[in-house]
Amino acid sequence: MAGRYKAYPEYKESGIEWLGKVPQGWSIHSLKRSVDGVTNGIWGNEPDNESDLIVLRVADFNRDQLNISDDKLTFRSIDPKDRASRLLKKGDLLIEKSGGGDKTLVGCVVLFDKDYPAVTSNFVAKMTPQEGFDSSFLRYAFSQLYAGKVNFPSIKQTTGIQNLDSDAYLLESFVFPSFTEQQKIANFLDHETAKIDTLIAKQEKLIELLKEKRQAVISHAVTKGLNPNAPMRDSGVEWLGEVPEHWDVINLKYYASIQGGYAFNSNDFVDNGIQILRIGNVYQSRLALDRQPTFVSDTLFEQLSEFRVMRNDILMSLTGTLGKRDYGFAVKVDVDGNFLMNQRVAKLTPLKQKITRSYLLNILWSEPYLNQLYALPSGTKQANLSNSDVLGIAVAIPTSKEEQTQIAEYIKEKILKLDALTSKAEDTILLMKERKIALISAAVTGKIDVRDWESQGI
Repeated sequence: MAGRYKAYPEYKESGIEWLGKVPQGWSIHSLKRSVDGVTNGIWGNEPDNESDLIVLRVADFNRDQLNISDDKLTFRSIDPKDRASRLLKKGDLLIEKSGGGDKTLVGCVVLFDKDYPAVTSNFVAKMTPQEGFDSSFLRYAFSQLYAGKVNFPSIKQTTGIQNLDSDAYLLESFVFPSFTEQQKIANFLDHETAKIDTLIAKQEKLIELLKEKRQAVISHAVTKGLNPNAPMRDSGVEWLGEVPEHWDVINLKYYASIQGGYAFNSNDFVDNGIQILRIGNVYQSRLALDRQPTFVSDTLFEQLSEFRVMRNDILMSLTGTLGKRDYGFAVKVDVDGNFLMNQRVAKLTPLKQKITRSYLLNILWSEPYLNQLYALPSGTKQANLSNSDVLGIAVAIPTSKEEQTQIAEYIKEKILKLDALTSKAEDTILLMKERKIALISAAVTGKIDVRDWESQGI
């Protein structure tokens, strides 16, 4: 950073440990002096087509761009007397007062840069910049504070939700240049972070393409095989199309069995012990043990032998939201340990004399299998698969276990290469996000001097 941008000619001690030295001419004072108070939001009532107004929620925060996303705006009925002091103006700052989580602390601040009328929800408050303070500079300043967890001492958590004491937070000190210099810094950051965001978007697009390629490799191999010259026949199943002539087209129940999970009572939960595998742990084709881990006693593990899960077992999530592909995920347990299955998680076991474990897993991952699964009717907004649903899907399977092994090995080799490229892209995104945070921090705290910066175009 220092090699690319020059420093200010003179610095002074800020007296704030985490801030260090700051440019000589910059002012140091509380955040409270930069904004005209904090106005809490309101949730209002159900829409009535008369007093409806956009109510911005934490879910509308675009944390990467530090502004508002228009993807899924919420309308609520807001009484005219309640909206007067809460109506947002372009340039207001929105601060998250309640919410957060283990990985995302409450206290994120974004810029309202829209022209439409709106208020904030009861979990979000508005802050209007005082005269002499640039709203875009302030959003970057608050971003730097959030990244450095300066908001952490002002967070109260008496229940499962975090609440920010905004008055205490705004007593924290920060460093401010002149209004003209604030604008210069904000313009610089708008331009430079946009370039970084463009590079990140390209890597994200690459990851999506690699995922599609991964799916295509699996789906083609388990429906067409590896021999392009093999005689083919119509499977009679729309999603399978033509399959090799010598393969079986048959319901999965003839090749695998299924075991559902146990309905634990909340009284069974303990602080540590045997982890229960829930649908949240069977996550996007991987085992995610860190997602809300829940435990029961060793005694229950001994009592519930049929619900045990060991390394190499294949699990599937049976519940999700209709219309979303967030169920039907299959994972292979790739860690040692003792686990128990919760209800709505199922274990699939291959019939060893007929199908290999690896081939079964690839079938469960394939697009033809999942498309049939997602096409099953449901009478509610929630999709709940039964054991018969899972095993009633038509699949194409080589009758030779040797051919199954060859196909599984081929898929494994291809996936390893694709996953390596995906991992590299994910690492690149992480590095670029870290660079973005560092650039914002350096600019808003005066570690770099951008007063002579001129835009050269993105």
